[in-house]
Amino acid sequence: MQTVDPEAFVYLLSQIKDGFIFERFAQDLLCEIVGVAFVPMGGVHDRAIDGLDHTFNQKDDPATIYQISIQADAKSKLKGTLKALAKNGIACNRLLYVTNQVVEDKDFVIESLYKEFKINVVIRDAQWLRGNINHSEGTLRIYGAFIEAHTHQFNRPGQELLVKDFVKDPRVFVFLRQQLDSHGADHKLDELLVDSLILYALEGTDPDKKLFKDKAQIWEKIKSIASFDIKQIEHLLDQRLEHLAITPKRIRYHKTDAGAVFCLPFETRMELEEQKITDQALFDTFINKAADRLHKHLDLHGLQLKSVSPIVGLALNEIFKRQGLDFANFVLKGEMPTNLENELDNIISTSLESAGVAPANRPAVGLAVLATIRDILYRGTNEEHEYLRRLSRSYLMLFLLKCDPHVCAYFDNLASNLRVFVCNSLLVPALSEIGLAEHNRRHWNLLASANRANVKLIINSATLEELVNHIQRVRRIYSETYKGVESHYSDERTLRYVPEILIRAYLYERAHGIKLSFDQFLNKFVTPGHNKVLMAQELQSFLHAEMGIQFMEDEALGVKPDDAEVAMLSAELQSLKRTGHQARIDAKTILTIYALRKKDNEAGKTGAFGYRTWWLSKDTTTHRAVINCYKKEPRVSCYLRPDFLLNYITLSANRRQANKVFDRIFPTLVGISISHHVTHEVCEAVHQAVLSHKDLASSRVKAVIGTMSTKLMTQEIQQKTKGLRHFLDEELNKPKK
Repeated sequence: MQTVDPEAFVYLLSQIKDGFIFERFAQDLLCEIVGVAFVPMGGVHDRAIDGLDHTFNQKDDPATIYQISIQADAKSKLKGTLKALAKNGIACNRLLYVTNQVVEDKDFVIESLYKEFKINVVIRDAQWLRGNINHSEGTLRIYGAFIEAHTHQFNRPGQELLVKDFVKDPRVFVFLRQQLDSHGADHKLDELLVDSLILYALEGTDPDKKLFKDKAQIWEKIKSIASFDIKQIEHLLDQRLEHLAITPKRIRYHKTDAGAVFCLPFETRMELEEQKITDQALFDTFINKAADRLHKHLDLHGLQLKSVSPIVGLALNEIFKRQGLDFANFVLKGEMPTNLENELDNIISTSLESAGVAPANRPAVGLAVLATIRDILYRGTNEEHEYLRRLSRSYLMLFLLKCDPHVCAYFDNLASNLRVFVCNSLLVPALSEIGLAEHNRRHWNLLASANRANVKLIINSATLEELVNHIQRVRRIYSETYKGVESHYSDERTLRYVPEILIRAYLYERAHGIKLSFDQFLNKFVTPGHNKVLMAQELQSFLHAEMGIQFMEDEALGVKPDDAEVAMLSAELQSLKRTGHQARIDAKTILTIYALRKKDNEAGKTGAFGYRTWWLSKDTTTHRAVINCYKKEPRVSCYLRPDFLLNYITLSANRRQANKVFDRIFPTLVGISISHHVTHEVCEAVHQAVLSHKDLASSRVKAVIGTMSTKLMTQEIQQKTKGLRHFLDEELNKPKK
């Protein structure tokens, strides 16, 4: 029987930050180890008894109670639980406390609690679970299922472990669905979102005071909301600026010698000024009222704190980070999320630590904060509820911008598990960008950024051979066609008709005063006069050093495509390629990917992340040929869109950036001001997606998420994302002023 490394198991337990994930895992293990079954404690959830979160009766012995917790201070948690049991008259002969923490001085804690409460306490901490994880085949199966469902390893130095539930939590499901919804349906969410951001960006403009903003300034203001480059909606900016200026006339534009500038008309400015005054009053009212409520609850515990205002704010911040979509849906639609009530204790515990509350005071302060938040949620004033509605609408905007920490964690994890074979349709343009300013190296930056996001980028011998052949071929073309007549290609009109991107890039440099020969240009990344073997060796080293691309020999991959299939697909590709040899190389690469998927049983392991192995290419004609070749036995596409990596991996926020944005917006005056620009249609569309998630069983949600992620990676999403274009293609085709 294969066993689990006990130390690795204890480390995994320490990484669980979600009480419900640990609750389900611990229940499964206890059922297998000691044969106990659990039933929820009757009435606890309805009466919302403080201190009895994640608490259950033993099915055949109601006076034996189990509590499952991830809180760091076991003694304080147990003390609060025993007080709650006594206060509410709940019979308890024995309390078993199960935790993912290592509890020091267990015997002392148990003895001191017995002296005070006369109840037997048993502690099953991380060390007890460690000693029992290899108990049986059953515990090993439970552990294996948990690893597959909830643990996500990041392939980076130091190996970061993340424990998340991407299935039961609705955020990933809702986000992917929104991304895939047909443009033009579901209230055109992207357009509504950009319209809202434009109005926010133009606040403070005034034509009477000559205060205008051009498109670049508007975009910079929009980016400041999220603190990362949200280029996935940049392509809509021109279109929506024109729409807002013409149809509803919510903005105005003026033509200047430098181009168009924009501002808000008088009516819109007055509307926003009134909103600012209202927002400030609402913000102040909420902060003061929350402080008053917290002071009253602290007085009941005989505590006084110098500054309490930040504590409730930090708790709300943590709620939005951990359960933002469910919480927003509750606030806006009145549908209570099942997890929030039981997770409040853990959320508040984290926020008290952030607020610097002394450990000795945290149990009492935590109960006071918990009571304060419940007061606001269930017995709050109209102003308090409106404040939460504003924050919830602002959250939805960040959510749709892929700036929710949970959604970011999903894409971080997806990226770190991708194994991507890079096609020359990206490598050649990337090498051609070597003379451009760094910010204009779009293909180069895509690959380098994907590598930094822990995507494993690979080239095999077939791709490397084709790349060497391509460089040698363009060198011959240059010598035969362009050498000696370079001066004929010195402006946008002539350069745009040079078909080979390496030659076009070189001539563009010459046209801008860079004096070097074509061989000197090529020598920036390879010695052009070397034989094929040495050129391949140099390119292999260069691509790895600059973009993190790994070369793998065919034998190291451990698969060999079927010769008959290679011949069949080569014949299908023949008409699309310059030579039969090139057709065979592409066929071999594609079939290698399918063979790796089969070898590693990726079809059986797709889960919520889809397939692991892909072909990154701009060559859509080859992709269509593969589909045509396998009509009788369709295969899931192995074609990964470059703009998927661009929009969802390299340009989007990661978890750390998203957390920083939340810290800056929740809860602040900016957080409620942004909410004015979030429409009812946006809220309703997200709400409907949340309902769809609730209607499906977890197993179904997992499959749907996997399917949606695969579609997002393979299918072009019309008008919703920014495509990958070479800088020179845009520069040389700009209309002359």
